Amino acid sequence: MLSNDNLELMHKAAEGGDIEACAALAGRYEYGLDVHVDKVKAFYWLEVGAKHGDPWAIFNIGDCYESGRLVGIKDLQKAFTYYQLALKHEYKNAFSKIAYFYEYGLAVDQNRELAFVYTEMDADINNSPWAQIHIARMYELGIGCVASYQSMDFYLEKAISNFLEWGITIENIICNAKEYTVIEAYETMGYIYRFGFFAINVDLEVANYWFSEAEAIKSEILRNN
Repeated sequence: MLSNDNLELMHKAAEGGDIEACAALAGRYEYGLDVHVDKVKAFYWLEVGAKHGDPWAIFNIGDCYESGRLVGIKDLQKAFTYYQLALKHEYKNAFSKIAYFYEYGLAVDQNRELAFVYTEMDADINNSPWAQIHIARMYELGIGCVASYQSMDFYLEKAISNFLEWGITIENIICNAKEYTVIEAYETMGYIYRFGFFAINVDLEVANYWFSEAEAIKSEILRNN
């Protein structure tokens, strides 16, 4: 339990430009940690942190505008602007967001070539297995790039190696697909059944099911844009 005196000290630090204090207050007000939930104050402290150059706060403001979290209404143009700004501040988690916006034409003209570029940076710089799976699929289908099965195999090997090293199981992957509609999770399951990763028996029919589910989600995003 945070005492009132410590909370006051945290406010003073945040008002003085301490970005860690700003982030802490934003989280406390959003989730009601030792204070009453107050979305306006949570967003305010994100903005203060952003004004003092905190890339985490900048990125989270982008997420707020993308999802409607804290702000109550979605504004994809503002979301994209903040994601770009977060990347300028070297917040590398923004790679995947910018790639997503370009791939589906959210608030920007659809540009699969740029989507490919940012996805590959996410795969290489962040070593993200989800990005590695998606870039493998892009190489396979020639989305935003020249098709290359050699590059597909390279990124698949990296992704599966990361999943195994990080203890990510098939159950985790299915959960990301079914509960959180992670497109890359569907694609991962497709590759698992196509190539027999995780000691799964190859089953092309099941593989095609997972790939078709991924494509259906992509089509729905494009229709709703």
